[in-house]
Amino acid sequence: MKVFSKEQIYEGDKLTAEKQNIASTDLMERAGTQIFDWIHKRMQGAQIPIHVFCGIGNNGGDGLVLARHLITHGYNVNTFIINCSDKRSKDFLVNYDRIKNVTKNGQYF
Repeated sequence: MKVFSKEQIYEGDKLTAEKQNIASTDLMERAGTQIFDWIHKRMQGAQIPIHVFCGIGNNGGDGLVLARHLITHGYNVNTFIINCSDKRSKDFLVNYDRIKNVTKNGQYF
């Protein structure tokens, strides 16, 4: 398996968004939804605690998308945001606002 650097991932995301003419938040939604689909197919609504840990950059935004989908599908979710600095990415903040609207069944810390 090839492991990409942070810069390579950033460049790949940027090129994908440009070539497919989509916003970076839409690309993030796509990534989080794909992870959700994989988990949901295997868990089929099982009511066990799920803990999602998110940083405050774009990967953390992907995690927030995942957590939001899990919550809206009735899973028992706790979402943890790890604040390593005060520099939250724009796309992280978009998804942070989105998850705050659905946290009635889950929690975030």
